Amino acid sequence: RGKNKTPDNMYRLAWSLAAIEQYDEAIQLTNDFMNSFLDAELTPKALLIQGYAFGKLDRTPESVSSYQLVVDHFPQTPYAAKALHLMALTYFRNNQFRPIITQLNHQWNLIPLDVKKKFPETLYWIAEAHIQLGNGEASRDYYQKFLDMAPLDHPLVAQALLGQSVSYAVDKDFNTSILTLQRTFQTAQEKNDTAFMAATMLEMGNVFFNAKDYENAASTYRQYQKIDPKHPQLGFSMYQEGLALHRAEYYSDAVAAWENVVKTHPRDAKAPEALFRTAKTRFDLGQYPDAVKNYEQLIRVYPDCEFAKDARLQIGQCYYNAGNFPKAIVHYTDFLDRFPDDEQAPQVLQLLQTCYYQAKKTPEEIDKLTKNQTKSPVLADIYWEEGAKLYNDKAYEKARDYFQKILFEFPSSSLAPQASFYRAESLYLQEKFMEAVPAYENFLQYYPEDPQKSLCMFHLAVCLFNEKEYSKSAVVFQDFAKAFPDDAMAKNANLNAAMCYAKAQEVDNAVTAYQNYVTLYPDSEDVGTVYMQMAQLLEKTGQDEKAAALYRKVPGNLAERTEALFNAGRLYRKLNNANAEKQVYEETQAHSVKNDAYRIAGLLQLAEIYLTQNDKARALAVYQDVAQNAADEASAAMAKEQIQALQGGK
Repeated sequence: RGKNKTPDNMYRLAWSLAAIEQYDEAIQLTNDFMNSFLDAELTPKALLIQGYAFGKLDRTPESVSSYQLVVDHFPQTPYAAKALHLMALTYFRNNQFRPIITQLNHQWNLIPLDVKKKFPETLYWIAEAHIQLGNGEASRDYYQKFLDMAPLDHPLVAQALLGQSVSYAVDKDFNTSILTLQRTFQTAQEKNDTAFMAATMLEMGNVFFNAKDYENAASTYRQYQKIDPKHPQLGFSMYQEGLALHRAEYYSDAVAAWENVVKTHPRDAKAPEALFRTAKTRFDLGQYPDAVKNYEQLIRVYPDCEFAKDARLQIGQCYYNAGNFPKAIVHYTDFLDRFPDDEQAPQVLQLLQTCYYQAKKTPEEIDKLTKNQTKSPVLADIYWEEGAKLYNDKAYEKARDYFQKILFEFPSSSLAPQASFYRAESLYLQEKFMEAVPAYENFLQYYPEDPQKSLCMFHLAVCLFNEKEYSKSAVVFQDFAKAFPDDAMAKNANLNAAMCYAKAQEVDNAVTAYQNYVTLYPDSEDVGTVYMQMAQLLEKTGQDEKAAALYRKVPGNLAERTEALFNAGRLYRKLNNANAEKQVYEETQAHSVKNDAYRIAGLLQLAEIYLTQNDKARALAVYQDVAQNAADEASAAMAKEQIQALQGGK
């Protein structure tokens, strides 16, 4: 990481940074490379690294741009071919298929044939893009071009053969697709390639399914499962087998297939849906107790899946259809409590009121139960309980919905202050700072005596900072520190206020705030840094004399002391204050770390001052100190040269 990097070293460092996932640094380094060097081999390779790093950061336009630079400036080279391959992958991963089959394809045609043969992968991805766009015939053409060009052991050959078969299915030519897959399967058998055989059989099952030949689809999925019992798509195939059997009206067999997914592959992405379909099929068959068990299992095992909500409603439906209205009331009420804004809520509410009647509730009871049902105080408690639970589970968006309902529907509730605060907190924890600011301000306005006021003020200041409202943030931090001086966060608030003023370029306010901080916390370990920051602010605004004085205030026991003294000396020289400059450099001599870089630099300046004053003895002593203690060779060499000159003169 030294300053004098060779082109090769810079390229290797960029490659290494990308390899260890330090993508921002890799990008910066490749930019530095482009600005410094132009090399026929290293420049395109550096651009490839840059494109790769941009891609890893999901910065697709920049990624594509880097690859395009390779294609534009190094055409007809292997680097251009590789860039097109990576560009195709980038487009494909972002579902941008049309650029692959248009401009990228055009650029590929300009690559020399001998280069293409070494990098045929782009043809495969052009074919895949055509598949995604529904261009079956075009995809077959490019798959074949790839197969003609690629060596037989290329890892994408098997996928290309499968792709050709799928292309017929895309064109709704299912018979040809099946025949092609059967020939592909024979090829896989001849090669004794189990993975290829399994993938082919799975695709064959998918084609049968899409052709609505469900019995053959189910049979083919079972054959696939026998070929490779450890294939990663096994759970999917079991789910598809169940779906095919269900559509062929073999309901019991479908249930068995879906239960097998949950039993053998409980973590598969299709397992929750398989369990849901098992329960729904049993519901449709009137097997309500078994359906309830399956729905409850789904909620218990997969509580966060997309089917869990419907499962809760369906349990109520099971009890309703079975005539068990008290339990139906329980589950409909539970559904409405959990999902009051769901699109099915009005219908569920009607079913709930029907259950009151079917459960033989008296008119008075029904009136009591249905009167202002969505506005009752009990509902406010339910909202709070649900919101608090979701908040604790970090589901802040959903939790916020419940807190807002309390505020909008029950503004006089004792829960309103808590709901107001946690609504703001939910936004804060989601980093929605712009929305959190008015939420916190509303809380402070309407509940100024609430115990959560201190945390509210601190978080409000943080939100304003993140929204780059630095001046406002500084004021709130200061107000917080004044209102709650004994709070554990008061120290941070005082320092944050100064930092905010600094960011707002309000130098006088920043310096005042920093001064307040060092007055309040004189023994804090960061006092030296604070003095340095104050001095730097003043120096930037041309207040050199004040800045020098602040540099000198850095306590002598802190690590920043020598740097601060050196900076003070630098400013005194600028101010033509030779005596003050000499004094601060003399102070650096006592520093315990003799090889400190700022000490050495200050001593060299001090020796120079002694020479101008014709005090050769002191100058010689200082140069001898530097020669003995300097860590860098340049300073030591300079000191030795001066020593020799002074002694020779003597």
